[in-house]
Amino acid sequence: MTRSRLFVPLALALTAGCARPRPEPATACRMVQSMAQGMPRASIKDLADFARGTPAEHDADSAWAQQITAGVAGGLAAGSMAAALAVGLSTNAGAGGGDNAGRNAALGLGGVAIGLTALTVTLGYTAPWTANKAREQLTRYAEHCH
Repeated sequence: MTRSRLFVPLALALTAGCARPRPEPATACRMVQSMAQGMPRASIKDLADFARGTPAEHDADSAWAQQITAGVAGGLAAGSMAAALAVGLSTNAGAGGGDNAGRNAALGLGGVAIGLTALTVTLGYTAPWTANKAREQLTRYAEHCH
């Protein structure tokens, strides 16, 4: 199979899983009103699904994206720190003070790990705040929609 034959089914499979249709306003209103009791306990992913087609859609999607990004950035930070330690320890183990290029690479990886850790901590604080803002908007929407 050529690349073009593989690309089209792969693209369709990836986009089909990511595309979420927006319900009509009346349907969105009924869904939010029926889930109003479970809203405070809903996960951020469920909140993003409930908010589809409502004024809280942007904040709920933002909270979900922040939660995913924090997890990915945390994993990358751990990997970068492990690589920095491995490179740093292996370059300083040699005689004569070690390798400057290797030490610079280790310092760069350490800097990346610090930056990604800061990003993870920041998103860990902002994602719940954004989710609570979306919950409040959904609660107000459930009370006033028709």
